[in-house]
Amino acid sequence: MDLCDSCLKSAETLFNHDGDRLCERCKAVFWTAAVLFDNEITDEAEIVPTIAFAARMGELGNLNDAERRREFVQEFAQKYRRFALTGVVDGVPVLRLRPVVIDVLRYVGSTLPRMIRIEILSRSTEADKVAELYERTLSEENIHFDACTGGNITWNAKEAHLSISVGAKSELHPGRVGYYSEYPKGRIYSFPPPNLIRGFYVVLLGSTDKRTFAGYAYGLGDHERPKTKTAEKAIPACAAWYIGEKDKTIRAIERRPRVARILNRHLLRPLGKAELPEDYWISDDTIWRDAQEVSQRLMRAEYFLQRAEF
Repeated sequence: MDLCDSCLKSAETLFNHDGDRLCERCKAVFWTAAVLFDNEITDEAEIVPTIAFAARMGELGNLNDAERRREFVQEFAQKYRRFALTGVVDGVPVLRLRPVVIDVLRYVGSTLPRMIRIEILSRSTEADKVAELYERTLSEENIHFDACTGGNITWNAKEAHLSISVGAKSELHPGRVGYYSEYPKGRIYSFPPPNLIRGFYVVLLGSTDKRTFAGYAYGLGDHERPKTKTAEKAIPACAAWYIGEKDKTIRAIERRPRVARILNRHLLRPLGKAELPEDYWISDDTIWRDAQEVSQRLMRAEYFLQRAEF
């Protein structure tokens, strides 16, 4: 197998593109980055997972077909529940990593809810939002809650998210599940109230502030934070990381001029963007710092994409 001129990784298939031979991943990254610029997608929370998805899946040009696009939307919703598909532009699916996801776990062989699982993916998720989604789920599932009853709350902090599982004080006996057409009444089957879940989440989340460091916030993502990078910074930074800035086995003095040349040729120059110097590199140039910062968000998005596929 030959090496891609962009990322320098071996590939079975290489595509001739403006004087370079690119692997499918690099070709998809450049195409997606250009589409994001052309369609004025400016939200970093959409830019990062969209480019991560392109790097993993390649180009999906057939999404321009209406019927295939409908099928893709349905498949995506079933497979990638931690992501929101906000649209499809020029055949490119635009994604957003959700800050919080709620699942309803059901009794075996029944549609009756047994437990509600809240997955927190971003430390920017507000407690009021968690409580609101939890209460909405209770209402949709016809589950009652009682401020004075008991309940069952467990939590787990692993695999890059915080999971809170909420249930009633008592569960239905497996042999009686089939007798119910809807969730039963009674205080022993009540779920904990939203206010309790709100407070519980606040304590578990804690803080990443060095003065008040506590909880599990440090292990969560920072997407949906209020201050984000502009598209002019985020898009080239993501592309730079994929095409070579991620490979720290190559010295920066050799790596960065090559990355700049590839980035200029396949993204910045065709779009009329300000180009990077190709014969030298400046250590404090913002693109290298930006690439390092977005790398953590790209890898987090890749991780959740990978988890969804297994």
